Amino acid sequence: MTVDEELQKTLKYLDDYEAKCWLPTSVNENTVNLATEILNTDFSSFTKTPDECAECSVILAQYAFNLQRVINKDKSQLLWADERINKIIAPRMKQQAAYNYNERRSGAISEDVVASRLLKIKVESELRLSRIESLYFCVKNLSDKYSELAKSLRGIR
Repeated sequence: MTVDEELQKTLKYLDDYEAKCWLPTSVNENTVNLATEILNTDFSSFTKTPDECAECSVILAQYAFNLQRVINKDKSQLLWADERINKIIAPRMKQQAAYNYNERRSGAISEDVVASRLLKIKVESELRLSRIESLYFCVKNLSDKYSELAKSLRGIR
């Protein structure tokens, strides 16, 4: 089994686990479209009612949930790849003629095609995480602000 096939098998296992926990298995396209529209709102002409603000809050919370699932998938891939790399290179680490751990690790990885592919998967996951992880918090924060605005417009504190 190739590394990519093994990764797909692991991701399927995790998807099945989420399904057993009764989590939705797909993203609602309408939610994504509405969230994108809300995120692109021009606040210079903002005239939403309290109910519309509450609806925006729920839509953004749903979207944040979807973003969190993407983040969790990348974190799982990263953890899986790192563990697999460690198992592969462990026997080679002492054979490396380098001064520090990182140099020995890099040398051991570079000598193994599978470990190199796993490192690529790990780096790609880390790069995706660095781009999307903070967006989750921004979307969640905006959802909270819409909720607070809805309460404020209704006069509820």
